[in-house]
Amino acid sequence: LFLLNAAGFLVITGLLLASRQGSWTQRLGLVRPARPAIVASAALSIPIAVTLLWLAYRYGQLEQTNWTLLFRGFLIYPLWGIVQQIFLGPVLTVLLLASLGSGARPTPALRLSVAILAAFVFATVHGPNFALMSATFLIGICWSYLYQRYGSIIPLAISHGILGSLFRELAPSQFRMNGSVGLGHFEWLWF
Repeated sequence: LFLLNAAGFLVITGLLLASRQGSWTQRLGLVRPARPAIVASAALSIPIAVTLLWLAYRYGQLEQTNWTLLFRGFLIYPLWGIVQQIFLGPVLTVLLLASLGSGARPTPALRLSVAILAAFVFATVHGPNFALMSATFLIGICWSYLYQRYGSIIPLAISHGILGSLFRELAPSQFRMNGSVGLGHFEWLWF
């Protein structure tokens, strides 16, 4: 079901963007030059990853960590990260830029406003898990801004996969509630 949803989302997004100039893979940022985006994404992700590891160590979460699940998440989660980054970048961020901009080159204030609005919408999709929504909002601002700056999805999807996996496995359980979203978040109330 997950793969079917992801494939459907990509096809619909591709069809929506196909009418514009350039191939849909270019419009989605899947084939853009990635070197500057890789550096910027790494500069964002590494300090956050180190902080999550330090907090897990500090609060004794490392002993409870399932390292197999964590490394499996590093391999699989970036695929889902591509879908989420397409929603945040080419769909949501570009839509907001087109709606709020005058058609001229966006000002830094407009870029930041769009990043904040896009991150807010992106965070609400992760509800009602308030901890996950808060973390998603903050990192979503950065990811939206980096997409506006570099237009490349793959480094952001890798960042999303690594940070999402670390958050899911290393954040204290009372904080992350298994990283669940939607009605599944309330599953813990039923036991």
